[in-house]
Amino acid sequence: MHTYKIVLNGQGGYFFCSLINDTIINYWLKHKSFELFQEYILAQYLNDDNIDEEWRIPDNFRFNIFNNINSLCLWETDSIELSNATICDIYKLNTTNNSFTFIQESEFTKQKIADSFICTDQMIYKNKNNWLDLVYEGLAKKKMSKGYLIYFKANARGYATHDEILNLKEPIDKNNLKFITSTFGINDLSSNVIKKALYYPNTTKEKVLYDFQMLKGAREKPDFDFTGLQQVINKDKNLEIKSVR
Repeated sequence: MHTYKIVLNGQGGYFFCSLINDTIINYWLKHKSFELFQEYILAQYLNDDNIDEEWRIPDNFRFNIFNNINSLCLWETDSIELSNATICDIYKLNTTNNSFTFIQESEFTKQKIADSFICTDQMIYKNKNNWLDLVYEGLAKKKMSKGYLIYFKANARGYATHDEILNLKEPIDKNNLKFITSTFGINDLSSNVIKKALYYPNTTKEKVLYDFQMLKGAREKPDFDFTGLQQVINKDKNLEIKSVR
């Protein structure tokens, strides 16, 4: 039996997008500023429960995207982006423990690297989602024709890997490895994020590698966290999207 871990090296992070009523955001843009709005989102991410009282935010205009308070989560994942700068390392493990996982980079030195290469577009198996469908569904659920999308990303740079391990009867062939990605965001806020990987897709030998996540220590400083804002308007089933910042 051959046991492997697929380890990716590149840019990624914690991706989050929420739909929120336009009345709330219009208040922030008119009476506060976009910079204060960004600080408010970061305070929520850091679990600052006192920010509303400290800033004297009126009850009607308080929200917390990470707790779905006056907002609706459309997307949440902690993974790595797939690009032509993403490096894929295949490690042959000296263990048969199915729960084995890398937590930090120092654990790599205990394993043997079987292959290393740059990811290409040919390795993308398929894109799993349609971002506009998520927005339409969110607007329908909230019974709104317009609103705002709040984007948040806690940036990370480094290594990411999947849960469990890949068990094979024969040595791995990288040509049979494909990645399933999903598009986070749209227009200038779009990212291509890895959701899972397949080995021998659409065959009786198919293996699925779930839940790619950034390793401990990959997080960058909070200064590199990103908050974006887009206005969305549904006009006769024609979605208009405009970036605010």
